[in-house]
Amino acid sequence: MKATQSDAGAPAPREELDLTGRKQMVGNVLSNWSFQLVYIASGFILPRLIDHHLGQVLLGVWDFAWSVSAYYSLVQVGIVSSITRSVARYYAVRDTHGLNRAVSSVAFILVCMSMVIVALDVGTAVWGLPQFEANKLGPNMVQAQWTVGLLGLEVAIQTFMAPYGGVLTGCHRWKLFNGIQAIGFAVSAVAMIAAILMGRGLAMIAFLHCAGLLGTWVAIAVASHRVLPGLKVRLSLATR
Repeated sequence: MKATQSDAGAPAPREELDLTGRKQMVGNVLSNWSFQLVYIASGFILPRLIDHHLGQVLLGVWDFAWSVSAYYSLVQVGIVSSITRSVARYYAVRDTHGLNRAVSSVAFILVCMSMVIVALDVGTAVWGLPQFEANKLGPNMVQAQWTVGLLGLEVAIQTFMAPYGGVLTGCHRWKLFNGIQAIGFAVSAVAMIAAILMGRGLAMIAFLHCAGLLGTWVAIAVASHRVLPGLKVRLSLATR
């Protein structure tokens, strides 16, 4: 009887906590597909609306701005993907100190990289476009500068906040991570569609997209602290 009571009061074994993420694999994959479907659907709708309401020329400017900002992600050189592995490694053995040290170390590197991206973005928008694309952009130069600047700022925000996304995915909370992204993207897409229908320019559309992404990553940061109450991302914890 005493043994039974002792077993009943004992903490759950580690296998029940699903530290490997095997029990959540199917749900995580399905949530990832769901987010991708939302992203793909908006990719069909938004360009058509821009073309129909703002014109084909501004649609070309929009695509051009996305192409330019996409190059900024190369600055990350794959470091973002390393966060998930490091978090999963320390989470599996319940080493909170090691996890905080790894996340803080990567976060320090990504902060530096985000500042490089901001510098490249400002340089491209303020100096590069007028210098090399003035003839092509013509009267759309100002809109192109704001659009490139805001979409490039998104890449810097994603780079800066990436450690928090790595915490959720490293803890196998892909459903939560993808759910927050899907909701945030859907809200920003609705706002962008409303702005297009109201005849707003590309700069406003890019601003709404950037604001939606910022709100999404703030929510991800809050969720990561709830999933790991002991999470600390501090410069003092960063190591070589």
